[in-house]
Amino acid sequence: EYDLFSELSHFQRNNGTEEKTSRLHAEPTLLSPLNFSSFNVTSEVKLMQTWYQQDSGENEESISRTLPQFKLYADVDFERPLKFTPGFTQTLTPKVQYLYVPYEDQQDIGIYDTALLRDDYSGLFRERRFSGLDRIVDTNQVTLGMTTTIKDENNRPKFTASIGQTFCLERSKLFEEQGDSDEIFPDRSSLAGELSYSINNQWELNHAMQLNEQQSSVTQSKSTL
Repeated sequence: EYDLFSELSHFQRNNGTEEKTSRLHAEPTLLSPLNFSSFNVTSEVKLMQTWYQQDSGENEESISRTLPQFKLYADVDFERPLKFTPGFTQTLTPKVQYLYVPYEDQQDIGIYDTALLRDDYSGLFRERRFSGLDRIVDTNQVTLGMTTTIKDENNRPKFTASIGQTFCLERSKLFEEQGDSDEIFPDRSSLAGELSYSINNQWELNHAMQLNEQQSSVTQSKSTL
């Protein structure tokens, strides 16, 4: 499969200066999905090309950034009937993802629409650690996750639980040169988990929690009804 994402943005600071920036980004992607009855593997190669035209009001600077990305994702689905609840079934889905992005110096690029994203469970399998495009972090990491779901006789999920964590095989050079790699990008991510319980067709209870990389304290906890 082939995909192409592109984006054209223009920024102008509202601080009395004439600072403005134009940014063009393109991501051609090649995917090779292999889907079987209970096993799925997807390999992906992407080229992230970004062009900046930064105008500070005094100087103009053209910057080009080229970064490749490789991702390999796999999951397997197990299913069994629940003996103590006739008609109900339980699924178990282990997941693994490998993500590699090389390093490139990006200090000459300004920060326009970029912020650090949260480490919830779905975010563990996210390709980016930042929103926006001004910083693309170099990474060499493996993410492990597992989801179990209990479904009723109509195949509707009644209870779902997920847990996962990302392990970095190499330190991020992008943040090591700024001296804050240990704080923002430790050797492993928070241990993230989620629970969801469907009370009936109208009501659902959800809870999400992230522990720090040593699993010694709660960094975030959220419940919704």
